[in-house]
Amino acid sequence: MKAHWGGLKMARMLPRTVGQCDTLTRLMMLVVVMGLWAGCASSVSPDALLADAEGRAGEGKGAMHPSAEPKEIIEAGDGLEVLIQRGAGEEKYTVPVRANGIISVAFVDIEVKGLTEDEAEARITEELNDVIRNPRVMVRITQKGPTRARNFYILGEVRNAGKFPMSRRMTLLQAIGQGGGQTEMGDLEKVIVISRQGETPQIRLANLRSVLVNGEMTADLLIADEDVIFVPRSG
Repeated sequence: MKAHWGGLKMARMLPRTVGQCDTLTRLMMLVVVMGLWAGCASSVSPDALLADAEGRAGEGKGAMHPSAEPKEIIEAGDGLEVLIQRGAGEEKYTVPVRANGIISVAFVDIEVKGLTEDEAEARITEELNDVIRNPRVMVRITQKGPTRARNFYILGEVRNAGKFPMSRRMTLLQAIGQGGGQTEMGDLEKVIVISRQGETPQIRLANLRSVLVNGEMTADLLIADEDVIFVPRSG
């Protein structure tokens, strides 16, 4: 697959060291998966990505409240409580998420790995419709599996682009600080955060200048595991 960057100066997007090329490739792949590229022959640029993010933010697509904790994702090794109501009765299951991401509920195997609780409820309801009439399902993560490394990726106009470890609770400004801060050309008014919350990708646009100048802390978004952050160039 070839991306045609037109007359765009590659220095606007390319990492500063060869070792950071994998990170750039990762962002490109995420953009493709999230449907931001119309196809292999599309002309793609950071400006187009920014315009898309602004459009989605304006339409309310994939919006997340700035101060809200990112939704927890179900992973292998987690423990779930699944409550199924049918008629006047109900059944409660306490089930582990197996290594392949599948749980067994009412003798039905259902894959829930990578979903939020709400998405898992919808999928389990759909799968059980064949065996239970009008099931009403509630899912709750009761136990998280073994802790694994959590990371985020930062690209664009930062001093050190790449992959970084993240703490349990980290804000966007803290993440950019780990990348050495923005360059002189970095535009903190239009920072893009690409997240994957369950099956639905989210694109958020953050004005971090308002945090630094006006103290509007709600603009300092919380980031989630595997988020990709892009600081565009001013102008």
